[in-house]
Amino acid sequence: MATTAMLPAPTRAFLRDLDGRSALGRIGPQWCALVMGTGVLAPALVGAPYAVPGASDLALGAWLLAVALLLLVGAATLAHHRLHPAVARSHLTDPVTGHFYGAVPMALMTVGAGALLVGHRVLGEQAALALAAGLWALGTLLALGTAVVLPVVTLSRRHLRSADAVGGWLMPLVPPMVSATTGALLVPRMPGGRAQLALLLVCYGCFALALLLSAPVIVLLVRRLLRHGAGPAAAVPGYWIVLGPLGQSVTAAHHLGALAPDLLPGIPGRLLGALATAY
Repeated sequence: MATTAMLPAPTRAFLRDLDGRSALGRIGPQWCALVMGTGVLAPALVGAPYAVPGASDLALGAWLLAVALLLLVGAATLAHHRLHPAVARSHLTDPVTGHFYGAVPMALMTVGAGALLVGHRVLGEQAALALAAGLWALGTLLALGTAVVLPVVTLSRRHLRSADAVGGWLMPLVPPMVSATTGALLVPRMPGGRAQLALLLVCYGCFALALLLSAPVIVLLVRRLLRHGAGPAAAVPGYWIVLGPLGQSVTAAHHLGALAPDLLPGIPGRLLGALATAY
């Protein structure tokens, strides 16, 4: 029969929390990555370039699960900040956990995008639009905050070298690009041409910011790989985060570029549309 000693160390630690201290002591921003990873299934299934049997129902189920996880993680996070304020404050400066604050706005905006694409089947068109717009606005504000604050916290550490670069540094820089991508879904639903144009320009601003901040970090990561190797095995999966700014930039450029010719008449609109096609 299996004993507690045979379990992995993190599992044993978690069980000790359940047995003694509150398990909420281990809640951190990294749990929002679970919401983000679940919520993205809905847009992926709806926008798949090939037919998936039952894709609409699967997408709705994934979105509902993401909503439930968002509410659960949100409630647990609030309880964590109330019961363990010192631990919660330490997350921001933690060299690993701090970067996961970037998952918070992405979780919000992913659920918001799902509300537009499939959530209207449950909520209705108006309620789904209101939820999506609210989550996008909150997510974008947090995205701009993480994109500015987290790099400053990282770079403020002394003796930072290219050998210290890890894929996690990109986590707080991707959210503005997600704002640009998900904001493109809201643009045609805004009332009036001026509101649509304003939102389009905000999305392009988020696009440019994410691209500008991500580029030097990607260069550092490539330099580290060439000069120092991949590093510890535990750090290797983090290099896949490079696909975040690259993949999301392609998606954002495509969706925003499709809207630009109608909202930006003349050379700017045609140029952005052409760049979207080339991108």
